[in-house]
Amino acid sequence: MYIEKIFQLLYNESMYRFLKVSFFIIIFFIICNILSFFLRNDRNKYARLVMQDFYDQENIDFLLCGASHVAHGINPQLAKEYFSGNVFCSGTSAQKMPATYAVLKEAINKYKLKKVFVDLDFGMAIGQQIKFFDKKPSVDIYLVSTYLKNKLIKYEYLLKATSPKYYLNSILPIGVDKQIELNPITIVKNLKSKTTGEYYDYNYEAINASYVRGG
Repeated sequence: MYIEKIFQLLYNESMYRFLKVSFFIIIFFIICNILSFFLRNDRNKYARLVMQDFYDQENIDFLLCGASHVAHGINPQLAKEYFSGNVFCSGTSAQKMPATYAVLKEAINKYKLKKVFVDLDFGMAIGQQIKFFDKKPSVDIYLVSTYLKNKLIKYEYLLKATSPKYYLNSILPIGVDKQIELNPITIVKNLKSKTTGEYYDYNYEAINASYVRGG
């Protein structure tokens, strides 16, 4: 009888601890998402515009993957005429092969691709290979992962792109190299653009540069 009561007490205590920890984790992630809404300053970021455009396509026939050479070296509208099909350039700044692979898997799941071209720039493809446990967070990693909609592909990519000691930083919506802005003036401007809807217009503003739809 006493043993049964002890087990019941332990069970209740374990359940209480489990619920308390679960509640803490849920609240923690909610707070992080709220902070991300206020502090992430990516309204005019090229990668955000590219990824939004990527998901807005009716179909992609020819996908061009890579880093800056693809992003800034190919006009998809001109390429569209040459290939006689819809061309999309998914290149982002310093995009390495794991990020390219993640984008490619997302594209295969969403579109009926006819052909894929991958830029094998030495620095991105081979020259920056790092041992797994030495992999650290970097802006180029999160430029892609932040906007991936398929959670399975996103987290699989993050588990490979960074080492275990940085997993929490990778999974949270805020952290190192997550485009977080702490300048009060910028925070106010950023919040204003989100509340007025300007943030969701996906316009790109840069000196002597413009964005051509299709990447």
